[in-house]
Amino acid sequence: MLTKLDLTNTGIRDLTPLQNLGALEDLSISHTKVRSLHALSRISTLTNLDLSGTDVERWRRLKA
Repeated sequence: MLTKLDLTNTGIRDLTPLQNLGALEDLSISHTKVRSLHALSRISTLTNLDLSGTDVERWRRLKA
């Protein structure tokens, strides 16, 4: 089971495929340009998120 993922400086723009990683707890997408963070709201196990230096094109309200 994948619980930690580091996508720093990868250039990933679409985070939608990450919503299928149900056990993901720790995610870093630092210094990356992404379209939206909305897909992350579907990962209920996510407890640590690093967005430092990340450029988000569209901001939506994320459910806590």
